Amino acid sequence: MNTSSSTFSIPQGVTAMVAVASGKGGVGKSTTAACLARELHGLGKATGLLDVDILGPSISTMTSAYTLTSQKDTDNAVTLTPPIIEGVKVASAGMLQASHKASILRGPMASRFALELLSSVSWGKLDYLILDYPPGTGDIPLSLAQHLTNAYACIVTTPQRLAYQEAEKTIDMFQQLSVPIAGIIETMSYFEPKPDERYYLFGKDGGKHLAQKYSLPLLGQIPFAISCQKIADGGMILKNQGGDHLEVVQAYRQASENMISSMEPSEHDPSSLSLKWSASLSTPP
Repeated sequence: MNTSSSTFSIPQGVTAMVAVASGKGGVGKSTTAACLARELHGLGKATGLLDVDILGPSISTMTSAYTLTSQKDTDNAVTLTPPIIEGVKVASAGMLQASHKASILRGPMASRFALELLSSVSWGKLDYLILDYPPGTGDIPLSLAQHLTNAYACIVTTPQRLAYQEAEKTIDMFQQLSVPIAGIIETMSYFEPKPDERYYLFGKDGGKHLAQKYSLPLLGQIPFAISCQKIADGGMILKNQGGDHLEVVQAYRQASENMISSMEPSEHDPSSLSLKWSASLSTPP
C-alpha cells in the first residue's frame, strides 16, 4: 500500500465518491451503503462499494465478499483487486482479517489504514464509489474527510431524536470541512405489517426535520422489513429480493435516483451542480 501523498484524491477512473455517514452506529448505515450501491448499479451506473469502517466492518458479511486479490508492482507497492458481487465491485477492511478478530488500533493508525485501503484498491472505471463510512466525528471519519477531494456525503439517521441529533454533528463536520452533502436518508421510518396499518416505532419524520433545518434534500424514508435481517446476515444484500423486502428495494431505488439528481448537473442548467454544492455548505438556520 502506498501513502506517499498527503492528499488522497478520487481514485483514478472514479467519477464521484459518496461517503454514507451517520452520527452513531446502529442506524442502518452499512445497509444503506450497500443498498445504494445495488440500486445505482441497477440504474446502469458502474458502482463500487468500499467499507472503511475499520473498527467495525460489516460489508464482507452482508455481501459474502471475503477476499481481495493482492499484487505488488515494481516499486513494491501493493494493489488490491476487489471481487465483483452482483455487478458491484466490493472491498472491505473485513476482508483483511478474520471476522472474529478485533482491530486493536489507536486513532492515527486506524486512520492511516483506512486511507491506505482507499488508495490501494484498483477500481477501474466507476461512476460512483460508495464509502461505508465510520460513524461519528472521531479520528477516522475526520481524517478521511480532510484527505478526500471531490467527494459528497450522504447522511443516515433514524426518526429518533437520539439518532438525528448525533447526525446533526456529522452534518456540521462535513460542512466545516467543505464536503458537499447530497442529502439525508431516514431509515427505520415505519413498520407496515399489512396495508393501511403503519407503526412509527422510533418516532416520525426525524430525518425530514433534519433535512428542513439544514436545507438539504430528504432522499428517502426507508421502512422496516423483517426479511432485511435475513438478507443481510445471509450475505445477499446486493441481490434484489421480493416479499416484504420489495418495498425497501423500491424506497432505496427512489433514494438513489434522488441522490443522482442532487449530485449531477441538470442537462438544461449546468450551473445547478454548483448551486446544490453551495446549498449544502450554507449555514443552517
